[in-house]
Amino acid sequence: MPTLNKITQLAIQLDNYHVIEISGVDSQTFLQGQLTCDVVKMPEKSSTLAAHCDPKGKIVSLFRLIKFSSQQFWFIFEASLLPSALDQLKKYAVFSKVDFITKDLSLYAFTADQLPEDLNIDTEVYQTETDTILHITATEQEYYLVLTEAPRNFTADQNKWKALNILNNYPLFTAHCQGEFIPQALNLQHLEQAISFSKGCYIGQETIARAKYRGANKLAMFTLISDVQEDIEIGNSVEISLESGWRRTGTIINFTYNDQQTWLQVVLNKDISLNSLFRLYENGATYQVLANKFITE
Repeated sequence: MPTLNKITQLAIQLDNYHVIEISGVDSQTFLQGQLTCDVVKMPEKSSTLAAHCDPKGKIVSLFRLIKFSSQQFWFIFEASLLPSALDQLKKYAVFSKVDFITKDLSLYAFTADQLPEDLNIDTEVYQTETDTILHITATEQEYYLVLTEAPRNFTADQNKWKALNILNNYPLFTAHCQGEFIPQALNLQHLEQAISFSKGCYIGQETIARAKYRGANKLAMFTLISDVQEDIEIGNSVEISLESGWRRTGTIINFTYNDQQTWLQVVLNKDISLNSLFRLYENGATYQVLANKFITE
């Protein structure tokens, strides 16, 4: 199975993300009943991946949640998820004292080797007059996010940012996949504090708990690697090589090109052989499964 090298030289503005603030006296109580993570147990000035699901337990939005206090939270959303993701939250907030505000902030990502000296921190979340800096200690490689009122001049290949997420097994979730998968199908049970199985009721909780305790989830997200760069369309399936020939399976969540390779995030049956070969097109390149330390549930 292939392995991936760590990402270096990343200093990029992420202009395809937006920041939404949810604030007010009922903010923590409201979010505790909506999100997959345990909002109450999050320390102040911390962050985690989290999801908001529909009543069937399917993910409507996946985002990074920042908790500043019990009355102030920020959401970092991928742009295509809005406005539907925000509308879904607002739908349940009509009886809660909460406010939704779009923040006029620029977002940047840095690998440790590219972080400007004035942004170097030793805490998880740090705020200055103009900047909010997040230190993300991810599964494979740490990185930093900076949300700022004072834009900086950094440009880089978006493929490298996507590669960093794929290396860390973070789903690159977009509107193509809204309402399609429960959180465990994207391996969220293994990522940060993205899912709580003990906090009590929230939207979709019954399905998510059943997937854990009754083995109802049959899917997991895998990374497939090819040494050829091919045209990819999110939402398409792949083909798996079987003794009887090639058979269509799975769903492509996202992809990137890095080091002359194509990297795919694909939701597949979690019991597939890790030695399986895949392809996108007849007579096209073959893909191998990336070694994954997660034990899928």
